Amino acid sequence: MFKQSKDNKNSYKFKAGNKTIEVVFFEDDNSSELYDESDPGNTGFIFSDKKQLISFVNGLTDVVESRLGE
Repeated sequence: MFKQSKDNKNSYKFKAGNKTIEVVFFEDDNSSELYDESDPGNTGFIFSDKKQLISFVNGLTDVVESRLGE
């Protein structure tokens, strides 16, 4: 389950094991970032637009489903 940030309506966080992952959407250029909240400068991904983010999520889902057989 995810939570929306109280400070930024475009920021969402969710737990992945012992990590907190933050996803931030930027309205000015439709870009987004996804990173480990404890180390944002050295972890994560930057997506230039929504299409790139959706492609990443779909590709990752395909890999996980294939690997785990679900």
